[in-house]
Amino acid sequence: MNRLKRLKRFGLFAGMAVMLVTAVSCDIGKKPVQREELSMQKDILRVTLFASSVPESYELIDWRGKALQYDRLVFDAEATGKYLPLIWEDRTHGTFGLPAYVGDPRYGQDGAQEAVAGIAAVLSGTLIGLDKSAGPDYVGQLAAYYSEDEMIILNFESP
Repeated sequence: MNRLKRLKRFGLFAGMAVMLVTAVSCDIGKKPVQREELSMQKDILRVTLFASSVPESYELIDWRGKALQYDRLVFDAEATGKYLPLIWEDRTHGTFGLPAYVGDPRYGQDGAQEAVAGIAAVLSGTLIGLDKSAGPDYVGQLAAYYSEDEMIILNFESP
């Protein structure tokens, strides 16, 4: 299938995901959405009693902050150090590559990256409010992993 058709289909999928995240997490033109309005969660006595057993010294991990640090590291093409930078430009498929794990010997080889690493990195950035389509369009580049023939995400389209 032609590349434009693949991009349109993937763009529709990505757009719906972004719209869902935006609708849930942002002011949608009326009043801010309250958490209570999003779910029908009921209090469970045993669970509510857990709060009384949390030590005073307990510090909740700032997961949003951790996700921002991760995004800065993963998408920093100028990072230096052993195994850095993590990201590379895949010129064969018109996308970017991220290693499946730090130290992956396939690092930097066009077509050797796994789709799940790139998709997860772009999605996590989007979920914390970063526009991963601005600057380098990482969202659009994910279309390289969509197989029109099989209508699924693969590492790369089957021959």
